Amino acid sequence: MEKLKDVQIKVAPLTQEIKEAVKEIEIAYLRLARLLALAKEQQVYFQEGFEDFYDYAKSLTQREKRTIDMLLFLDRYIGEQGKVPIRQDLLSEIRYTKAYFLAVLVKEEVIKSEEEALPWIDRAKGMTTAEFKEAVNEELGKEVPETQSWKPLSSYRVPPEEKAAIDEAIELAASLEGIPKEELDAGKKGILLSRIVEDWKGYYADVVFQKNPEIGILRKRKEITEAQFPDIEVIYIKKESGEKLEP
Repeated sequence: MEKLKDVQIKVAPLTQEIKEAVKEIEIAYLRLARLLALAKEQQVYFQEGFEDFYDYAKSLTQREKRTIDMLLFLDRYIGEQGKVPIRQDLLSEIRYTKAYFLAVLVKEEVIKSEEEALPWIDRAKGMTTAEFKEAVNEELGKEVPETQSWKPLSSYRVPPEEKAAIDEAIELAASLEGIPKEELDAGKKGILLSRIVEDWKGYYADVVFQKNPEIGILRKRKEITEAQFPDIEVIYIKKESGEKLEP
């Protein structure tokens, strides 16, 4: 029977593809964006020993969360499976920072087809990123943020009667991610709340309020891994005693 360590071998090809794509990020960023989206969707980062997708992506790309979010945004709106797929060769003369603002136009439904994107791509070629951003702002009649990232906590309308429970959930999420309670400013609280609502849906949702959430997380990870790799049995061993741990 295969053990957990064998998962590393099976997952490695996608990780290796990401490493190779990073070398061509300036000319093939949509491919890298698609690979990162796949890694996130398939939760490959857990199999590679990471608790957080962004830590995994940063280790491979040497890019910060802002850039990773930008690439995921590109995949969602102009990637091969995006809202309006645009071929990478058409974007060869503009970098992903300009392509991001192009994707914003797709999100806002100014661009509804690849053909409609062509004039904007031509404009982008003759502009700096700042100039192209300003042109997009003018078209939309509003300021476009540089990244479509997590919302701050203040942007959520929290019913007063639910605030205590939400604060407790955020503090628990912080403890699972190793964030000290005293470091929980509004921004970090917003990030954690977003992850509970979005990224953690279907993974942590049914364990975050348990009395022993760490065990619940191990159980969920075991379920996901064994579902992805039917021939593998995941076994947890206590470091101190070497005894088998039953999550």
